[in-house]
Amino acid sequence: MFGVRAYAKVSIESQVNAASPHQLIVMLYDGLLESMRFALAHMRGNNPLKKGEEISRALRILQEGLIPALDFEKGGDISTQLMGIYEYVSQHMVIASARNDEEKLQVCIGMVENIREAWMAIGGQVTS
Repeated sequence: MFGVRAYAKVSIESQVNAASPHQLIVMLYDGLLESMRFALAHMRGNNPLKKGEEISRALRILQEGLIPALDFEKGGDISTQLMGIYEYVSQHMVIASARNDEEKLQVCIGMVENIREAWMAIGGQVTS
C-alpha cells in the first residue's frame, strides 16, 4: 500500500510542476469536489471521523488554495463574488457536517461544480 501512495504522491507532484496556473485551479477544484463527495459518502455511511477528515481537507483547499489565488486587482467583481461563494460554501459545509445534512452538502457540491465548469469553459482564453 505504501508503494501505491508514494507513486500517487509523485504523480500529483509531477502534474503540479507541469501545470499552468489555470490547470492548478482546476486541480484545486477537483480536489475540493473529491473531498466534498467523500464527506457525503461518509455522512451516508455513518462514519463521522472520515467525514470530518474530508470536510477539513475541503476547507483547507478553500482556505489555503482557492481563496489565496483570488486576484482582487485583476479579477475585480468576479474575485469578490467568488470570495462570497467560497465563504458560503465553507460555512455551509461545516453546518452540513455538524447536522449530517446531506442536502446542504449537495448544494455546496453543486455550487463548486458550476464554478469548475465555468472555469473550464474559459480555459482556452487564459494565457497566464
